Amino acid sequence: MRGDLQLGHAEAIAGTIVLGFAIDYCVHLAHAYLNAPALLRGGKARHALATMGNTVLAGAVTTLGSGYCMALCQAHLYHKMGVLIVITILFKFF
Repeated sequence: MRGDLQLGHAEAIAGTIVLGFAIDYCVHLAHAYLNAPALLRGGKARHALATMGNTVLAGAVTTLGSGYCMALCQAHLYHKMGVLIVITILFKFF
């Protein structure tokens, strides 16, 4: 097996960080949903998006930008981590 396809310490650390990114947006929206004053699901969803939507979008854009910059690095560790961050944020956002 090729060396760049094996999981090592760097991939474990990057995976742990990316796992936090993957659940962060859901937690923020779920918190806003649960604390919404509306009683119906539609009203709760609108409230959650109105209160936390901009924050979640801004977090995704800035994290995506930093991951893109890291993906351009020549250091192998930062390149791998940047690619992993970009892929995670894109999948999570969509």
